[in-house]
Amino acid sequence: MAGLNDIIFQKQTGGMGRPAANEDPISGLMMSLNGKATSAVFPAFDPVTAGDVTLYLAKVSYYEQLQGTFGITPVADPAGSADYAKNAIDYHVKEFFRLSPSGTLYLAVKLTGEVTGDEVKVLQNYAGGAIRQAGIFTGGVTKLADYQTAATALEAAHKPLSI
Repeated sequence: MAGLNDIIFQKQTGGMGRPAANEDPISGLMMSLNGKATSAVFPAFDPVTAGDVTLYLAKVSYYEQLQGTFGITPVADPAGSADYAKNAIDYHVKEFFRLSPSGTLYLAVKLTGEVTGDEVKVLQNYAGGAIRQAGIFTGGVTKLADYQTAATALEAAHKPLSI
């Protein structure tokens, strides 16, 4: 009798769902809170200094991690601007994971001022170049050319992303 081919099972992480085949579901979100919160709201985030500004960075792999690990919980009856900031962060992260449940979100929070192109580079470097698309939540649209310059520079450094 001729030998039969072996069946080999390859166990992988990912639970019941399939793990992502590539890095396409890895996204970034940069939020400028324009003075609506203080650093005390982000004790579990990684503070990274970019020039004269501190960015608060986090890698969020699932929505519940935002509340459990990072302490950002929605506030039903917001009493102050910090509560509104928490609600804004919670809403955007929840929507990201509703639309992309197997995605990974790199979150950057800036306390004051518009997000700059250099800060986009900081987020992409924090993610090890893995971010494929980034959204920017900011008070104005005066930095669009700056974002394009940053995206072009990141592409030249083999860390492309779409903003």
